Amino acid sequence: MEYDSIVEDGMVKLKPMFLPCGGRAYFDELSGISYRCECGAVVGSIGQPQWCKDEAKKWDAWKALGGQGWNYEKGEPHAVDSKRITRRYS
Repeated sequence: MEYDSIVEDGMVKLKPMFLPCGGRAYFDELSGISYRCECGAVVGSIGQPQWCKDEAKKWDAWKALGGQGWNYEKGEPHAVDSKRITRRYS
């Protein structure tokens, strides 16, 4: 994933991630290495609620099966690429 940065008050900040569970995660400037959700948990950590992890795993599994996965920049499933869709039966 690649995130564009934004400049706010002369500081470069990373844009937030929109999680599949409905939460929004911001880069944790104190740690310098992680994103922290609005609920206070570090994304992907043992402290993140299990239902949030399960929701992310669902979208990862969908992508592994050939789907488009979750768009963390927009907070929605990736748009379906009509060029990838093939019709098996006519």
